[in-house]
Amino acid sequence: MTTTRRTVTMSTLLAALLAMFVSADARADLHVLTIGGGYSPTGNQVSLEKNVQYFRRVLEDKHLADVPQHLLFADGDDPARDVVFTDPEHPAPRVVELMADLFGSTNHLSDSYRSHELSGVDGPSSVETIDKWFNDVGSKLTPNDRLLIYFTGHGGKTVKKDTENTKMYLWNNTHLTVSDFVARLDKLDPKVPVTMVMVQCFSGGFANVIFKEGDPKKGLDDHKRCGFFATVATRTAAGCTPDINEANYHEYSSYFWAALAGFDRLGHRLEMTPDFNHDGRICYDEAHGYALLTSSTIDISVKTSDAFLRTFSKLKQPKKAEDAIEGLMTLDVPFERVLEAAGPTDRAVLEGLSATLELKGPDRVADAGDKADDIEEQRRTLSKDYGKLKRERDGLGQRIVAELKKRWPEMNNMWHPEVARLIREQPDEVLKVIESTGQLKRFDELGEKMESIETQRLDLEKQWVKTQRFLRVTENVVLAANLPRVATQEIQDRYAALLAAEADSLR
Repeated sequence: MTTTRRTVTMSTLLAALLAMFVSADARADLHVLTIGGGYSPTGNQVSLEKNVQYFRRVLEDKHLADVPQHLLFADGDDPARDVVFTDPEHPAPRVVELMADLFGSTNHLSDSYRSHELSGVDGPSSVETIDKWFNDVGSKLTPNDRLLIYFTGHGGKTVKKDTENTKMYLWNNTHLTVSDFVARLDKLDPKVPVTMVMVQCFSGGFANVIFKEGDPKKGLDDHKRCGFFATVATRTAAGCTPDINEANYHEYSSYFWAALAGFDRLGHRLEMTPDFNHDGRICYDEAHGYALLTSSTIDISVKTSDAFLRTFSKLKQPKKAEDAIEGLMTLDVPFERVLEAAGPTDRAVLEGLSATLELKGPDRVADAGDKADDIEEQRRTLSKDYGKLKRERDGLGQRIVAELKKRWPEMNNMWHPEVARLIREQPDEVLKVIESTGQLKRFDELGEKMESIETQRLDLEKQWVKTQRFLRVTENVVLAANLPRVATQEIQDRYAALLAAEADSLR
């Protein structure tokens, strides 16, 4: 009876807080801080610039173009070339591609550079300008304001044992860790609602902004924060490409903003409206669910409530029988019980991924785990095949290089001016020597087979990722169901408040 009564109280409180937060934040004035770009020109892919442009179109469509906005991007207003892009209409010459492949690396071979084309940039994406914004603008925000922070850039792992204290990279190869960024966020009024959308690699570490100093061991912070992140703290994220074709952009915020706007970055209306609770509005949580459900990427996207549940709830019974927790749900329950406990967004994600992964019946969690193991075994087999092909291709390449050096000893140092002259003025002669070895056809065939294997491995990884999304959302549902049985009323109330914050929207 006690457990049932606490669960009902939790549900009632959640509904009340949800209405309160949505109502309050609808009246609050929205402020937007966008931080974007790479750490250097070579890492400032054109897709990061286009992410900002798409986000601006979304705000305009929502009649929010006139809200206070600040943009910190790459090198700011410096006219230097800071954006890297590739134009498929102008590939590198065949002889250049071959020489790069044989003697070194084809990385950045077709890259071109220009200055960014964003208007209204308030400064570079640097620690100094971020500090200036928090001191000059953030410090003046009041509880009648709400802040949306969008970070579209790169991220890194920590060099210490704390794998959750990941990094957001800034211009000139600088960075802020989770704890560094929390120190800046702490300068805001604790009552200012802050929502974060971050798409960098290892961004999941920033889900810990809800804790003091970004550390779950130090307890919950009093500030009102929530966030949505491209992937877990231990994985790279999709996106960041120099490709100028936006049709090829598949990264977390593309799906997140599309869900909120109703149209993708090419302007096409979405076939599916992610109004999972049928209340006539799309909230941040539903946008996150839409990304989990529809994106075919390597991202295992997370949100702040994930971090909360993994800190304060439990999936398993204690080891000692006398410490058993009455009514605790575990992952081996019939899956219908999980669906019954799930909220509208989680239920839609679980049912959709069940269909995608062809999971049916009561044992879907175990089946998803088996499917993940099978995919991993396939990827390991492909990796072995790739290694064999690479060793053969490297051997052929060495023989081709030996013939080139025999003909032109200057190629023992690729910086020799004669090498540049040969490639520029006698490309056909260089190609003739390469072809005369009789190795080029097989060399190219092996390269094509290696590319095919890489494509297969990526496709398998994307399938594996969907199993991980399914399992993680299932864990979230079970953890949420168990929270009233293992946490204090204060923690339950904080969780309800966090869910309410995640259920806010742009309007």
